[in-house]
Amino acid sequence: MEHIGDNIRKIRVLLDIKQAIMAKMLNLSVNSYGKIERNQIHIKPERLRQIAGVFEMDPLCIVDFDKFIEQWKTSGRKQDHPAT
Repeated sequence: MEHIGDNIRKIRVLLDIKQAIMAKMLNLSVNSYGKIERNQIHIKPERLRQIAGVFEMDPLCIVDFDKFIEQWKTSGRKQDHPAT
């Protein structure tokens, strides 16, 4: 789960959720939550599930966020431009 904090930050920003709100929802201080996003602490699976719950997404989508986005873009293009 190296650099998972970067993915968490990207998703949080895309969803327009403030760090203070995330911290409160996870029962953390803002400082502790910031350490997660800066990859300064190891994220245990249970914490990842909590974060995924806030984002309403599968934890694996957070872990492989770049891959998830690429697949989403590809599937979106197919839907936008159906074969004739």
